[in-house]
Amino acid sequence: MAQDPSSFHPPALNADRVESLRDLLERLPDDLRRCFLLRYGRGYGENQIGILMKLPADRVRACLAEARQRLGFGSDGEVF
Repeated sequence: MAQDPSSFHPPALNADRVESLRDLLERLPDDLRRCFLLRYGRGYGENQIGILMKLPADRVRACLAEARQRLGFGSDGEVF
């Protein structure tokens, strides 16, 4: 059974991985990057992100899932 994506927590990263992640974040479309940073950088919930970005909750969840996939994180937090 798959883990709930809302419980995703990025793993600890070494300096090289941080730099790679930074580069990948810069390449994400704005909505994906903002959702990801609000969720995992600032700790906002999906509903709060939806209000801030004027997006429905299902779009926020889709943005987070796509951002995790593009950044190389599985829904369980494992780095591919």
